[in-house]
Amino acid sequence: MKQFHPTYKRTLAILAFVASLLLGLSTASAQVTINLGSDGSYGAINIPDSSGITTLNVPADGVFNCTSITVGRFSTLKFVKNALNTPVYLLASGDVLIEGLVDVSGESASGVLGGAGGPGGFDGGNGGFTGGITAGDGHGPEGGVDTTADTADRAGGNSYMTPLLIPIIGGSGGSGGDNRLTPPASFGAGGGGGGAIVVASNTKIELACNGSIRANGGSRGSNGGLGARGAVRLIAPSINEVTCSTGAASGTSVVAGQIRVDAIDKTGIPAISLSSSLGTSIGTAMFVFPPTVPTLRLTTVAGNVVPPGADAFFVLPAGSPTNQNVVVEAMDFDGASLDIEVQVVPENGASSVVQATVNLAAGNPATVTVPVTIPVNTGTRICVWTRRP
Repeated sequence: MKQFHPTYKRTLAILAFVASLLLGLSTASAQVTINLGSDGSYGAINIPDSSGITTLNVPADGVFNCTSITVGRFSTLKFVKNALNTPVYLLASGDVLIEGLVDVSGESASGVLGGAGGPGGFDGGNGGFTGGITAGDGHGPEGGVDTTADTADRAGGNSYMTPLLIPIIGGSGGSGGDNRLTPPASFGAGGGGGGAIVVASNTKIELACNGSIRANGGSRGSNGGLGARGAVRLIAPSINEVTCSTGAASGTSVVAGQIRVDAIDKTGIPAISLSSSLGTSIGTAMFVFPPTVPTLRLTTVAGNVVPPGADAFFVLPAGSPTNQNVVVEAMDFDGASLDIEVQVVPENGASSVVQATVNLAAGNPATVTVPVTIPVNTGTRICVWTRRP
């Protein structure tokens, strides 16, 4: 009997959401009342100075509905991923002050075990083992692949991110080491991809001291691939670097693969160091979630139904045919057709990508059946992606 285990939410439409919601505001009207969605039910996140690492469990939907958020000096805020591996949404009805570190970075490889992706990011591939167990490729779109002697090819990618970061998604994992070559080299694993985080305030976001937000990729094992950086989006009427509570000078930063900053009063943004691999965009899209989000998901894998919001970690038993079908559903997309990629990533061994097209004229939702090859007796994640220009 085939086994199906829903684990992580990795089915997601990578879209360029081009609507700009200006609310009729000018850059001078920073005092207007804006509601970015927090109902305050989580209460305040208040991390004192010099309190080490505080780790919070991400809610099931990824959203922290805070009243206010403070991360003190010499303190770090990190997260435990939820079951669906959603991005982190730190929403505050009041002020946000970051004087320490908010960290959604991917984890480094550990021996032959791939590093875990940050929340909303993707895991690194495993390294190989002696006895013929080959290295695994990185997870996520543009996950690193172990195909050449160049370790750059094994690094995770993140060029599928859109400048608006709607929807927001983390970086992909690096692949395991190059033991598919002849002769094989060492079997180090890949680093995890950086996570994805939205920080939004109805009033203001301030960074001070060495306050920073990081979505770095994890480091690789020997001959493995680096995890790709993730994504950071900041939204508030006013976003500024301010003087430390101690009166010292500020040196704040945001580090990610893609950074998006949305504010009405933008005068304080240039003081913050914004370091991104793909680029930074600044605008006035004063919303967290758009009214309608197109969805792309797996509904069936090898005859097994996939619950909404999940995708497949699948074990095909010995004796099963490796040629199987998956069914993909697309909903609320514009246009007549949608190009997609179905990704099959075993825990060990080479990954594969199958391209297909959904006929959107057939209905909403519309479905397509895609033939894939699934190895037997190997845990395999199957995901579906699109990128719309």
